[in-house]
Amino acid sequence: MRKTISFLMILILFAACSANKKKENKLPKGVHKVTVIEKRDAAGYSYFKVKENNDVYWIATNQMNVKTGQNLYFSQSLLMKNFKSKTLNKTFDKILFVQDATTNPAVFTLKNQPPIVINRSPQATLKDKEFAGKFSVAQIYEKKKELAGKVVQVSGKVVKFNPNIMGRNWVHIQDGTNFKGKNDLLITTNEMVAKGSKVKFKGVVIAGKDFGAGYSYEVLLEGGKLVK
Repeated sequence: MRKTISFLMILILFAACSANKKKENKLPKGVHKVTVIEKRDAAGYSYFKVKENNDVYWIATNQMNVKTGQNLYFSQSLLMKNFKSKTLNKTFDKILFVQDATTNPAVFTLKNQPPIVINRSPQATLKDKEFAGKFSVAQIYEKKKELAGKVVQVSGKVVKFNPNIMGRNWVHIQDGTNFKGKNDLLITTNEMVAKGSKVKFKGVVIAGKDFGAGYSYEVLLEGGKLVK
């Protein structure tokens, strides 16, 4: 009797493994399968050095109990360049902040796609929006609720430029003003600018924007257009 039960258990385990393998082979387009080759945990996040085919790169997730040699699967990520982790005291040339990492490939079936966590909605445009006037960075922070949904003009120096993140360029400017210690304003735009240059932008004020992966902004400008 015990031999029969043991044999049945082996068959069940074999069938389960075969099913998982089948599902893994049918991973939808856009789903990444990576193997963990290094792991570091810090401040509630797990940083993984992974290998995907012949590519080796870093990803970050909410802290996960995963060991080197295990496979991870994901489809939603946010690329960050020259990202500095203060807790790790390390700067990553490129790193993907992953939203839906899992060790179970069965999550990614064509009939059971995971929800998109990262906000990929089209950015606001200037068309048909009320122009509220010219403001400093500090004033935009101070009056963010009053200005939300309106177009403002702001000038400043480009302190950071990250191209092609979620289909747009991310420009950080400062103008020497600050509101309660906040002096850096993010502008999402299709424009190209150089770090260190002085610019004037018009954009739609957005109050409270969460892109996921720990990247939330109290206020930013969307649909930025350079003013000449």
